[in-house]
Amino acid sequence: MKFAATNPSQRNDHRRSMGAFTILEMMIVIGIIGFLAAISLPHLAGMTKASGMTTALRQMLEDVNFARQKALLTRSEVDMVFVPYGIFTLPTTTNLAPSALLTNLNSHQGGAYALYAQRSVGDQPGQPHPRYLTDWRYLPQGFFFYFPQLTNSTFAQTIVVSNTITGLSNGWNVTSFPSNYYPFPSTSATNSYLYLPCISFAPSGQLTTNGDVFILLGAGGMNPVLDPNQNNSPFTLAPMWNETPPGNAITNANFIHIDWLTGRAKIEHNQF
Repeated sequence: MKFAATNPSQRNDHRRSMGAFTILEMMIVIGIIGFLAAISLPHLAGMTKASGMTTALRQMLEDVNFARQKALLTRSEVDMVFVPYGIFTLPTTTNLAPSALLTNLNSHQGGAYALYAQRSVGDQPGQPHPRYLTDWRYLPQGFFFYFPQLTNSTFAQTIVVSNTITGLSNGWNVTSFPSNYYPFPSTSATNSYLYLPCISFAPSGQLTTNGDVFILLGAGGMNPVLDPNQNNSPFTLAPMWNETPPGNAITNANFIHIDWLTGRAKIEHNQF
């Protein structure tokens, strides 16, 4: 069977009509892309914040476990020491003048911590050589330790986390960190001591408290407070933390849970 030949010009016209878009069709496609991008951006921002919180929680979990391991290895008490809010107004053993390091740490109040050993390996009884095991470390930008835990010695709050998959909820009594005098900024840099909040591991790896300890993390930003009595210096008053969204450290709690008996830590958070 033979087919009639098709005119080449007709074939070319047919190909052009099948492969081209009209301006109206292109505008519709662009509009759909723009609409999808607009409704996706808020979700992307939420995913970015969630990723940052996950990073902060994992960092804290690793360092808490590291502190416990150091206590076991060195057979010494190891403390996780925090930079609290209002470091220039904390009780001290001497009149501590604002040092360069204190000034540098001002913007990291509520977001920095270090590990400190009460003794060194090989110390003779009654002759301890305490030292910092790490430099000051910081949470990722935009995340901080819940300020009442660092500043209010009577803080107590029941924190509930839920798992909607299993239908189970747990509640824990979260309290402030105990405080103690520590050389600041280091054992060799100054003879002054600041009264700093801390979490302490005994040489056995247990916590020195008689109850579980929780490290609450929040998201937001810090605004320095100017002191009119000190030439509007931002370094003399405690900064103000703005949680975003407000109250997220409590209402959507993300925290490290340390079992006091074993010293082992895990992450607690809502699971939807």
